[in-house]
Amino acid sequence: MIRRWGRDPVRTGLVPAVEDAARQATASSTPPGLAVALVQHGQVVWAGGYGVADPTTCWPVTAPTRFQAASLSKPVTAWGVLRLVEAGRVGLDEPIPGQLRRWRPPPSPFDADGLTVRRLLSHTAGLSVHGDLGQIPDRPLPSIAASLSGETGDSFAEQAAAGLVTTAADLARFVAAALAGPRGEPPGRGVLSPAGVRLALTAAPAPRPLGLGYGLGYLPSGDRLADHEGANRGWRAGLALLPDRRAGIVVLANGDDGSTPIDAVVQQWLALATPNQTPARLRTAMLAIPAAAAAIGLAKRRPTPRKPGKASG
Repeated sequence: MIRRWGRDPVRTGLVPAVEDAARQATASSTPPGLAVALVQHGQVVWAGGYGVADPTTCWPVTAPTRFQAASLSKPVTAWGVLRLVEAGRVGLDEPIPGQLRRWRPPPSPFDADGLTVRRLLSHTAGLSVHGDLGQIPDRPLPSIAASLSGETGDSFAEQAAAGLVTTAADLARFVAAALAGPRGEPPGRGVLSPAGVRLALTAAPAPRPLGLGYGLGYLPSGDRLADHEGANRGWRAGLALLPDRRAGIVVLANGDDGSTPIDAVVQQWLALATPNQTPARLRTAMLAIPAAAAAIGLAKRRPTPRKPGKASG
């Protein structure tokens, strides 16, 4: 099932090309289902589903099908924290150990006062934690209160880092919110100020180009790229945005081998969204999904069972 919101991507061939890439990737890969959404001119213009949400019933993936977004939860969480920063409730560069009640940083030769919100959001705080395996498909989502209290066994930190369950189209609306809108709406769309969005998409002081919740880089075409990849047990996810072109993409897969089709679809999108890129250079430059995210330590391939996740439609 395909939904289209605008004509421009159809006229330029962007949607048909991405559709072809998604169909081919689904047909030639293990993940049973894939969902894709495109952002053009700062708005969601199209979303589609391919394959099945549940292999046992062969229920199809459609635009409203929900997936675990895994570590794509991190940029969403970063926006929530930055909103608190803009409201003056959290200091971006203030030491946080003194504000913590139940947890303290582990012993370290480094000064704990260097542990700040900015460093936490840019993955430069020096904390190394295990990855979250994600939600169990057959278990109802816990409430925020239950998660905070630990009643479900899922910590709030894990939910904030990898607990988002959403659709490709809704996640694409989040991507679009970081871009200037089709009718002159400023980046942030009332959630963050344009300055707050610029802050999120600016590299923090670090050896690697990491924003606040995003991996950052440049394509061979010179285009700025912000991206993130996610990996929960049975789920893979990726998003990318080109701020200067007001364009973006979200791809969600319900299988442990979903990174390969995600990579194929995003490469096809980049080839058309950024003219003058050569295919030979595209593979190296694209999405730092495996490169930047693996460097951040967020997209490590864990030895998990290859049973696909069941998407909810």
